[in-house]
Amino acid sequence: MKTKSNRSTNQIETSDHYGKRHLFTPLHDQTCQHRFHNESSGKTVAGFTTRNGGVSEGPFASNNLGFHVPDSPDHVLQNRRSLASVLDTSLDQWVFSEQTHRDQIVKIPKALAGSGSTGMHDWIRDTDGLYTSEPDLVLALLYADCVPLFFHDHRKGLIGIAHAGWQGTVQNIAGKMIQLWIEHEQCAHDDITVIIGPAISATRYQVDRKVIDAVDDTLKKLEIDEQPYKEVTPGQYALDLKRFNLLLLLREGLDPSQVKISGSCVFEEENTFFSHRRDRGQTGRMAGWITRYGSTSD
Repeated sequence: MKTKSNRSTNQIETSDHYGKRHLFTPLHDQTCQHRFHNESSGKTVAGFTTRNGGVSEGPFASNNLGFHVPDSPDHVLQNRRSLASVLDTSLDQWVFSEQTHRDQIVKIPKALAGSGSTGMHDWIRDTDGLYTSEPDLVLALLYADCVPLFFHDHRKGLIGIAHAGWQGTVQNIAGKMIQLWIEHEQCAHDDITVIIGPAISATRYQVDRKVIDAVDDTLKKLEIDEQPYKEVTPGQYALDLKRFNLLLLLREGLDPSQVKISGSCVFEEENTFFSHRRDRGQTGRMAGWITRYGSTSD
């Protein structure tokens, strides 16, 4: 396997949510988007939803997209249908999974289109990573602090998405997606682009020694020298999950120029995003999504 664990990470481009470089740009009140370039076929777009533009109420106001929180299921379904319409899709093209903070990754065939889109009865079980080679499917996962990872191979037409909280990150779900694509999909490292989306920042994400021990175990196992955390008070550490995932991607052989990072912190941007930590668990969920349209027309 091609690995480059000693790459410099100082070259990485960091962009604000609606910032100077426009890594994600507004598409609608409900969502922002990032359009990939160097397309061989179709048009690949990734996005991350906001808390705005929906019909949910109370702590879920207003664009909650998670059925697993105690919001009205009818409101969640309305929000999802509205989002699908914004993207000129229907919910039977969307795929959601049961996220369990693990490293399971599933390739989605066209036959699974619609799974989990209207409820939890048929979602993809026990899965925190999805990818597909099929056009016109929308792969979606839910977030409220954890790191959304968006993957694209412009030659093979592959798209993927992963959910990386601290548990998924120490299990290296980011690196395992790259490994799958290289070993089973015959992708070339140079053709892969990854977007690290809006998530909680290190200054807002303090963890205890138990979490840091798990982080250190992964760093040692993968021979990564940099520590993506700092001790802020005795026994408490500021953990940079975005940086950690970057280190894992570079470990698998990606160049820093192939990874872009949103500078947005969901904790700090209360008017734009839900945050599980900020809102003490009583909050909604954003969706990260990615699709490759079969037509190149806008």
